[in-house]
Amino acid sequence: MLEKAYNLALSAHRNQKRKSGEDYVTHAINVAIILAEMEADEETIIAGLLHDIIEEKTGVTLKEVEESFSLKIAKMIDDVTNFNDKYSKIINKESFDEHAIMIKLADRLHNMRTIEFMDSQRWNEKAKETIEIFSTIAAKLNNSKLKIELNNLALKYV
Repeated sequence: MLEKAYNLALSAHRNQKRKSGEDYVTHAINVAIILAEMEADEETIIAGLLHDIIEEKTGVTLKEVEESFSLKIAKMIDDVTNFNDKYSKIINKESFDEHAIMIKLADRLHNMRTIEFMDSQRWNEKAKETIEIFSTIAAKLNNSKLKIELNNLALKYV
């Protein structure tokens, strides 16, 4: 299943580049690696590999993900894609998939590790958001290692 997800991510992002000039799929792979380091389960790692296929308008649909993988993986991707709209649920401890939160944290961590390639006007905004939102979530999940790394990366750009 992981190989199938990797191949889908490779195909879906084939014509996309990151601001660094790297193939976009390197971001998806790094998010999956971070999730593996966080000891996420296979479905979460698969969703991590595919987390940007909707947001980056690759042409792959959630229905295709559900049919190829599972409803749970499609739901995680949807939650990650709509994270900003659902953030208040997380803060208010309402129902929100913890796996999707892990993916979003891994996504932000990799983005902060590569922030120097982002438009410098956005550095401060992303750094503040990282400290105020993502570091706070990492703390609520009792992941001090992640919280510290997010804060250390963000403080360079505040």
